[in-house]
Amino acid sequence: MFRNVAFEDNVHIVTPGAAARKILPLIGLQLPLQEIRNTFSWFETDESIYAATDFPAFTFELPEETYYGFPSIKGAGVKIGHHDGGRPRDMEKPIEPFGAYEQDEQNVASFAQQHLPKTGKHGLGKPCTYTITPDENFFIDNHPEHEHVILACGFSGHGFKFSSVVGEILTDMVTGNRQSKRDLSLFSINRFNKG
Repeated sequence: MFRNVAFEDNVHIVTPGAAARKILPLIGLQLPLQEIRNTFSWFETDESIYAATDFPAFTFELPEETYYGFPSIKGAGVKIGHHDGGRPRDMEKPIEPFGAYEQDEQNVASFAQQHLPKTGKHGLGKPCTYTITPDENFFIDNHPEHEHVILACGFSGHGFKFSSVVGEILTDMVTGNRQSKRDLSLFSINRFNKG
């Protein structure tokens, strides 16, 4: 399984990010992960409304879709991303640049116009890779055959906002401190194997 690799610690945390589907088979795991090409954009704004000192990070859960965003930092403009949708991504090829598809700008521009008053024209846009599970929850679990290997992945789209508690959970798992009594079944790597 771990051929030609020397480990010196007692516990290992594997957090492979967007390379999860390529790396996890190397440790004997095939998990239902998918890479999605998504985009986010910055829009010119009225700094008296959208500056970070006055405007929060946000999530808009609309009936058919979800958008997220961040306030303008140092005049960069409000950042908006469309959480849903995107396109399957071939990780063997470079990611298509922003603007490769009409929807890259169209969806967020329409959202900004309808829901964020006094946002101006589109500025900069960038592509990104989401690595997601079928239920969009994370994997945080021990390797089923190697208890000393801890896996954490599938965080794309909403993992960042949970980074502090995920850090606490991983610390508890490494130190064996199960005092927190957190129920991690939602993040089990076996949750899709139930028949």
